[in-house]
Amino acid sequence: MLNSRDFIPAKPIQLRWFILLFVFALLAVGVFYLISILGDSPQDILPPELYPAEQTYEQVMSFIKTDDTNTIEYGEGFNCVDSSIRLWLNARWQGITAYPMRINYEDSAIHHMVVIFPTADRGDVIIEPQEDIRIRPQIGKLHNEKVINGLYILELSWFPIGGSPALDSGYEIE
Repeated sequence: MLNSRDFIPAKPIQLRWFILLFVFALLAVGVFYLISILGDSPQDILPPELYPAEQTYEQVMSFIKTDDTNTIEYGEGFNCVDSSIRLWLNARWQGITAYPMRINYEDSAIHHMVVIFPTADRGDVIIEPQEDIRIRPQIGKLHNEKVINGLYILELSWFPIGGSPALDSGYEIE
């Protein structure tokens, strides 16, 4: 017959270990839940690298033909900025390197935005996203019946190209 002296009292689980195991279990469940929703790898949710392998003119033009940005009606609520940003982001998601490009005009507070695609075989290809046409803006030349005095590419900030002077940031973009 057993008496109370024969039993070894069980050590109580220390509270800190219980909390640690509980938090670990919650994290594990959360990670598995996110993986099940988002996919098996980070590539499923992240855009391609900023500087992928050199692209060709044909790859860029093939993308332009399949992109639907030019089918959205231009007007209030969807202007050159909206269409340029949409085309740029669509290109990035397809692995095509592109940059928004601002065109500044002389004697005008209104500017314009297009998208520039660097290519390995034909240099920079500049696209007017509302019409899917290639343009060749140059400082001192006409575009949209206005003289261009600055071309800027958006990377992390606006950088002048072609030696144009930096302009006030208070201008509107058409």
